[in-house]
Amino acid sequence: MTAAGIAGMGLLAGSGSANAAQNQRSRPWNRDVDAREHTLYDLGTLEMTGSEPITSFAGENLSVDDGVLNATASANDVINNVRYVDVEEGATAVQEAVDQADAEGHNKVVVYGDKGEWNRTIYLPSEFTFEILDGVTITSTMTAEDTEVFHGGAALITNDDHENGNHDITVRGGHIDFAGVDSDQDGIRWGPVWLHTVDNARFDSITVENVDWRYGMVFTDCTRSKMVDCLARNTGYDGITLRGTCRHVDVVRCSTYDNVNGPGIQAAPSIGEGGTGGHNLNFIDCRMDEHLAIHGVRGGITDVGIHGCSVRRIGIIQEVDGFRISDCDVDTIAFSAFTGEIRNGRVNSCTMAPRYADHDAQIPAAIVLWTWDDDLIENVSFSDCTARNLDTFVECRILAESSTVRYIDFTDCAFDVGTGDEPRAFIEHTSDGDQPSVGELSKVRIHSCKVWNADTAVLGPINGLRVRLSEFHDVGDLHDSNVTDLETHRNDWW
Repeated sequence: MTAAGIAGMGLLAGSGSANAAQNQRSRPWNRDVDAREHTLYDLGTLEMTGSEPITSFAGENLSVDDGVLNATASANDVINNVRYVDVEEGATAVQEAVDQADAEGHNKVVVYGDKGEWNRTIYLPSEFTFEILDGVTITSTMTAEDTEVFHGGAALITNDDHENGNHDITVRGGHIDFAGVDSDQDGIRWGPVWLHTVDNARFDSITVENVDWRYGMVFTDCTRSKMVDCLARNTGYDGITLRGTCRHVDVVRCSTYDNVNGPGIQAAPSIGEGGTGGHNLNFIDCRMDEHLAIHGVRGGITDVGIHGCSVRRIGIIQEVDGFRISDCDVDTIAFSAFTGEIRNGRVNSCTMAPRYADHDAQIPAAIVLWTWDDDLIENVSFSDCTARNLDTFVECRILAESSTVRYIDFTDCAFDVGTGDEPRAFIEHTSDGDQPSVGELSKVRIHSCKVWNADTAVLGPINGLRVRLSEFHDVGDLHDSNVTDLETHRNDWW
């Protein structure tokens, strides 16, 4: 980059405006010539309001010293302790800029330009910001030989101390296209932007696409961290994933689309064997055309918040204790305690309906309670939720007699079968069909819920049902004679 280009992005743009004789420029200051076609090398001293003059363009790189800018058109240009590198210089030059900045006590590298191919990993130190400017696209054809493989994965951008961890790292901006990376590389899980064991990590406004195998953006074992305004598109598995013992991590206004397989966003235990799940994870105002999965296994996941998201399906899977889902638009919310326990959750103010033409016909319900073996789902409440154009509000798939689903509460919910194919029930728990529900469903409460056009409010055996009757409209029967310990109330609630 020329000295003039650097000056335009840095000092000249941020230190004040030119004086009255020079402020009628027809070209921005990040060009190499002024309005009279003079090159900036020919201009000599430029008087700047509120700053010292630029007196020389000599020097090995750009630096600011006592208000004087010295410059050449070399790589690794520096302004105000920020080092600039053209994306076309390649990953080796970028790594050199990062290393030199860190050695000199500087904490930021900015990548500018148009397009560049990077075929080695960039390693970032602690207390560092790595920014890729808008309009920059990075491609790659890297292989396993070009990088370090850690926990079965490999990255284009990562932190430099996976063993002991780093802190305070930000990666911001840029468009990373991984279409050139071969997916058949001994099962390596690629994640173009991947931070591991970092405290106070941040991904901001990054776009990643065409990762045939496997992830878009990854945090593993990160704490007090955040992803904001990121987009993952056409990834082989998770678009965005939080793996391992991630704690106090927020994913905000992020989007994923066109995944080949797997969830759009997923929180799960460490990749590979061992490891435990996360704690205090929040997903806020995210958008995706696939599902958002909270997959707690090998230690589980605790304290999860999902708020204001628009998603095909939300999955709470295996071992999850403590969750809240609120103000979401979703086809289905599925609770799948496969060899695990799901407990202590609240779902409120969500809208469930088939929003996609290829809505999953295997899950025709707004809510699915699904167990496999000696599993447990308990203490889950639903309030102020609305579902329409689905066959069933709640479908139970309690597949083993040793499974238990209990203490399930519905308050102020509304369900209208509408254009559902088979208007059946508000709650369905039967042994019919491909997914026979044979375990125990008990301690269910239905309070102030409005139900329209269902054949039966409750279909199948429930041990302990407390229900208020006055809110059912055009419902054939309350139940099918399989309910034990039934309490009905027409007016006052107990």
